[in-house]
Amino acid sequence: MINVRFDIALFTVETAPYPSLNLQGLTYPHWIMSHVRQGMVTTDTGGESRSAHPGDVMIHPPGLPFSECASGPGVHQWVLFDAFISDPDNAFAPPDLLTRFPLPQVVTLGERAGRFSEIFTELEIVWQQEVPDELVVMSLAGRLLVEVIGAWRDSGSPTQPAIFQSSRSRFTELISFMERHLADHLNRDELAKRAFLHPGSFDRAFRSAHGIPPMRLLLDMRLARARRLLETTDDTLEAIARAVGLGDAPRLSRHFRSRYGMAPGAYRSQARSANSIQYIPTSR
Repeated sequence: MINVRFDIALFTVETAPYPSLNLQGLTYPHWIMSHVRQGMVTTDTGGESRSAHPGDVMIHPPGLPFSECASGPGVHQWVLFDAFISDPDNAFAPPDLLTRFPLPQVVTLGERAGRFSEIFTELEIVWQQEVPDELVVMSLAGRLLVEVIGAWRDSGSPTQPAIFQSSRSRFTELISFMERHLADHLNRDELAKRAFLHPGSFDRAFRSAHGIPPMRLLLDMRLARARRLLETTDDTLEAIARAVGLGDAPRLSRHFRSRYGMAPGAYRSQARSANSIQYIPTSR
């Protein structure tokens, strides 16, 4: 019996022809899988440089800057996606599919290249419909991943670059979730559950990756958002406190003073005074 759940979120499906290519320092919050249909590309992630030829698939992890360069024309078939797999019998297994199957920077499809292109073309047609059939889209996207993971296995499951395995990238999606939900009540247990870790293990792993506990980072993010709202809005301290998840004005003031060395009201006055100063050139 196989008792796992597979989820995929698809954001872009595109065939991209180009006369030449010079993409530098791009970063996306999701995985990219880019099939080189035509041309030759040099791709670099974190100083790891590889060449990709027709029939190869380039893999770009979320949150890691990458570059792609090609001196001549080519065509890419690429998708932007997230994919997760959950196993009730192994709750602490990595939930990210491409962490469970650690693909390298470039995967050579070999005899699978033709099937990959056929599946991609079918997926792109469905994706471009006014109302895409979600079931068909998810099925075809899953088949693309099966072909790439299968090709990786066919070649002996080569290792992933160390930069892909960075412990910091482990919590990229979680930090993005925290940023989107600053106004909500978030606690360590809920965040640990989202990271598929025991709360104690979560604290240790997060501190090892980022140098501070997760709840401290959450507080810093809330205070940074509050500071921005003080600079750019006329909202009351109560409204700002609620907007960033700090409850009320006294709590916001206490944490803000501890972090920035002044009360929120004083900071707002100082920021507005600085913004009102105009440079008037002197005549010579």
